[in-house]
Amino acid sequence: MDPILSRVAGSVGQHVHVERAGWHLDRYDLYIALYPTLEAIQNRNAKLTVPETITTIDVSEDVQIRPVVSMHATHAQELMDSLWQAGIRPTEGVGSAGAMAAVQEHLKDMRRLVFDRPQPA
Repeated sequence: MDPILSRVAGSVGQHVHVERAGWHLDRYDLYIALYPTLEAIQNRNAKLTVPETITTIDVSEDVQIRPVVSMHATHAQELMDSLWQAGIRPTEGVGSAGAMAAVQEHLKDMRRLVFDRPQPA
């Protein structure tokens, strides 16, 4: 199996994966794999589908633009996780929940040191 497919391989449905494009520091590759239905897998006639390319066309300004890719929230989360693993971070926003929890625990410790001092006798 192709090494890229092994990274997006999994269960039925759409899977996405992003990784750094070789040695390029400013380029990333997006992989999308569409897995067949469970019924197709059980009937042993399942085929993996991957998009080959995205093409562009000229349109007039009054044409409604449709999304290039539409995905379930689970797959969008896979995309975000994959981007994070590839080193992409949000431009703005708060840190991860784990980092925030660590900061909150540190603040709790600092409050204990400052405010929970034993009273002089």
